Amino acid sequence: MSSSRGNSNRLDPSGKDDYPTPAWCVHRLLEVWTPRAGVWAEPCAVEGSIIRTVTQCVPDYDPLWLATEIDENKHGNLAFVVGAEGRVQIGDFL
Repeated sequence: MSSSRGNSNRLDPSGKDDYPTPAWCVHRLLEVWTPRAGVWAEPCAVEGSIIRTVTQCVPDYDPLWLATEIDENKHGNLAFVVGAEGRVQIGDFL
C-alpha cells in the first residue's frame, strides 16, 4: 500500500483510487497464521481482493465479512463477494 498524500498525479482525482492488496500478501499471511472464526473486515475493499483470496485459500473457513468501501459504485460487486451473511458498508472506514 502506498500513500497518496502530497501526490498530485493521482489516478482518480476524486480520491477513489484502486490499490488492491496483492494475493501473494494474503498467501504469505496464511502461511504463518491460522484464521479464527468471527467477523473479518476488509477496509477499502474496492473489489474484495482480500476476501476473494482468503475464500480461495481456506475454502472450509467461512467468516462473517464486513467490507467497507468509499465508492458507492462498488456496492453490488462487494455484496456478491461477501455473501448473504456478510455486510457491505459504503463510506470512509476510518
